[in-house]
Amino acid sequence: MDESSATDLVNAFYDIQRRGMLRYLIHAGASLSQAEDIIQDAFMEFYASLRSGKSIENPRPWLFTVARHAFLKHCNANHRLDQLDDGAAVDMYSFLQIEAPEPHLDDVERRLI
Repeated sequence: MDESSATDLVNAFYDIQRRGMLRYLIHAGASLSQAEDIIQDAFMEFYASLRSGKSIENPRPWLFTVARHAFLKHCNANHRLDQLDDGAAVDMYSFLQIEAPEPHLDDVERRLI
């Protein structure tokens, strides 16, 4: 895709998707500045993928997936899940659509795994 077309498409999707992505990331636990950085990175990756000729059939889920992976990478790098209170950590497991490790264990035992 040429530069002008890629730029136009990225700008159009940014205008449409930015607010939803921002809510999604803040709900997941990102700060406003972290969410903005992650969104910027996701759109830069979107632009680079379009410019390289990659076909992205469903841009919205693609963008949200890139943003989610970036947030998870940030969480892992900063041990964010360990810093959340017990209730938020359980909610985070369901938010990330993963099964909590050993659900029959209490939170203290789970952290020892």
